Amino acid sequence: MSDSVSLLEITDFAENLAREAGELIRRERDNNALRTDYKHQTELVTHADVMADEFITGAIRKRFPGHRILSEETMPDLSQAEELDTPLWIVDPIDGTVNYAYGHPQVAVSIAYAENGRVQAGVVHAPFPGETFRATRSEGATLNNHPIRHSGATVPRDALFATGFPYTKDALEPLVKRLDAMIHQCRDLRRIGSAALDICW
Repeated sequence: MSDSVSLLEITDFAENLAREAGELIRRERDNNALRTDYKHQTELVTHADVMADEFITGAIRKRFPGHRILSEETMPDLSQAEELDTPLWIVDPIDGTVNYAYGHPQVAVSIAYAENGRVQAGVVHAPFPGETFRATRSEGATLNNHPIRHSGATVPRDALFATGFPYTKDALEPLVKRLDAMIHQCRDLRRIGSAALDICW
């Protein structure tokens, strides 16, 4: 275990960070005019994305200076995920940035911790509805401290599926064909705009 810290302590640390970042992004949206920009000419980003990212990654670097960080806004170097000798934190400070910018409540702060290429702990905090999902390897998962588990569905016909769409709309045609095939094989489809929350739900 990293620096003699247990996985539960790691998860507690991640949850505290996610909650504090959630308050930051709530405060920025409620009290300030959002400043928006685009990365890669298509992907929306707000000043709050960057603020939350810097807050989270700064806290991780201070507590665990030897760990690697893969974060969407300030440290998006995918090569960080290739080196398995040291622990890796994976951060999305605002999952659902378009929702966030448009005042939609389905937005999440997502933080995961991995060792040897395997995620060991994760927290997804949705500050507007007040939902905090957390999971620690071998300890199960919770929503607001209450145990949760999957539906038990074993065939697609009994399952809800979630999806998302790419920012570049010229790549939609193959996805739409797959959706057309899928909708006839499952209970229903959802697209909320935050992949992290889709996965948790």
